[in-house]
Amino acid sequence: MSIKFNKLDKNNAGVIYDFLKTGLSDDTIFSKTTLYAWPENHDVCAHIDKDFILIAYRCEAGRRIFMAPLVKKEENFLKAVEALESHGTRVISQVNSWQAEVLKDEGFELRYWPDRSEYLYLPEDMIDLKGKRYHAKRNYINGFKYSFNYREYNGSEEDRKGIFDLFRLNMEVRFENEKEIKEEHISGHHETLDYIKSTSETEIIAIGRILDDYPFFNVKADVLVIDGRIVGFAAGEILPNGIGGLYFEKGDINYRGIYPFLDNLYCKTHFQEVRYINKQEDMGIPGLKQSKESYYPVQMAKLFSARRVSK
Repeated sequence: MSIKFNKLDKNNAGVIYDFLKTGLSDDTIFSKTTLYAWPENHDVCAHIDKDFILIAYRCEAGRRIFMAPLVKKEENFLKAVEALESHGTRVISQVNSWQAEVLKDEGFELRYWPDRSEYLYLPEDMIDLKGKRYHAKRNYINGFKYSFNYREYNGSEEDRKGIFDLFRLNMEVRFENEKEIKEEHISGHHETLDYIKSTSETEIIAIGRILDDYPFFNVKADVLVIDGRIVGFAAGEILPNGIGGLYFEKGDINYRGIYPFLDNLYCKTHFQEVRYINKQEDMGIPGLKQSKESYYPVQMAKLFSARRVSK
C-alpha cells in the first residue's frame, strides 16, 4: 500500500477531531494542544485516509516517531498498521490498551510506558470530593479564605504577562526544591536543574502558542486573581471522545491550598458532563506522581510502544 505523509497543518485538525468522536481512546495524544503546541514534536506530518489517520513526528533526538493509527472503527486498525509497515515502519508509538492486544496477537512486542500513561478520574470524584479519602482536599478548599476573582483568560497583554510570570515562578520553585533535596542528600529520583529549565521553557513555548491562537486550540484557560495578580492558571478542553483533558495547572504556593482549590474550580466549571477527567502523565517525576495519585484515579489510559518481531 502506497502512503504519503504531508506536513500537518491546522486544516487537518477538524478531520482528526471528527475521528475522535467515536470514543475509541481515553488519552489526549491527538488533542490540538499535543499535536500543534508542544515544541518537542518537530516536523509533524500526516497521511489521511477515509478509514484511518497516520501521524508521525521527529523528536528532539532526530528520530522519526510513528504514532498508533487513529481509526473510526476497530476493524480498520490492522489495515492502518499494514499501511505503516508498507512504509517501512517496525516500531509504533503511543499504542493504547485495546490496540496493544491486537498488535500482540499480530506478533508485536509490547513495552508499557508508565511515565507517559495518563491518569483518569470520574468527574464526580474530582468535583464533589466525597468520602474520607478526600478529607484533606476538602480541608484545603474550605481553608482557602482569600478574596479572589476566578475567570477566563481575557486575551489582554496584562493577562498574558501574568500567566508567563506564574510559569516562571513555578520554574524557580522547582529549582529551589531540587537544590534543597540535593543539599539534604535525600535519596531517590531527582530532577536535574537542566531538565527543570528545559521542561519549563517547553511549557512556556506551548502555552504561548495556545494564547497566540486561542480560538483554534479549543481550550478554556482560566485565571485565579488575588490582589490584582494572577496566582493560579488552568487550561484544558473537552475532547470529541468525551474526555476532559486538563493540560496545565500552575499556582503560587504562597497561597496555601491553591492547587486543590484551583483544580476543583476548574473541574466544576468545565468538566461536569465528561466521561473521564484526564490529568495526563506524571513523566516519572515523583512529586507529580504523588499529586496525581492523591486524587485516586479510577484507571490509567495506558500507552505502549510496539515493535514488530514476527509475522
